[in-house]
Amino acid sequence: MSRRPDVPSTEPVVSIDQIDAQTFTLSVTVDGQRFDCGNYLTRMAAVEAGRQFVRRKEGERAGRKSRPRSPGKAGSAP
Repeated sequence: MSRRPDVPSTEPVVSIDQIDAQTFTLSVTVDGQRFDCGNYLTRMAAVEAGRQFVRRKEGERAGRKSRPRSPGKAGSAP
């Protein structure tokens, strides 16, 4: 079963590209946003960094769902 290209994926996509023998670049796409996460010396280091990034983003998303922001609280003067 193939995905429709016009429907954004809800699953994070981790992409690791090898630039040369000891340079790997990491990019992660979450909720339609692409994040370039830097260069790594080993593929395993890039994989672990990608996992941590996805976990952090999922935690942020879960926090927003369970505790919505209160309007007017941020930056308002007393």
